[in-house]
Amino acid sequence: MSNRERILRELTDIPRQIVFNRSQEQFHAGFSSAADIAVTILTNEIDSLLGAISGGRSLSDVEQRLLADLLKIRTDTLERFDAFWSEETPPVTS
Repeated sequence: MSNRERILRELTDIPRQIVFNRSQEQFHAGFSSAADIAVTILTNEIDSLLGAISGGRSLSDVEQRLLADLLKIRTDTLERFDAFWSEETPPVTS
C-alpha cells in the first residue's frame, strides 16, 4: 500500500470511527433513558402499594401478588441493566 493510499484510508477511517462512536453514545444514552423510565414506573407502582400498607390498609390477594411481581420485575430489570453496562451477558430468567 502506497503512502497516498494509506493516508486516504486513514482520512476516511477517522470520520467513520467518529460516526460509529457517536451512534454508540446515542444508543447507550437511549438505552439508559428507557431503562430509567421503566424502573421509575415500576418504583412508582411499588411505592403506591407500599404506601397503602404504611397507611394501615391491608392489600388484597391480587395486590399482594402484584407487589411481589413488580418487585421481582424491578430487581430483574436492574440486574439486566447492570449486566448491560458491565458488558456481561444478562441472566435469562422466567
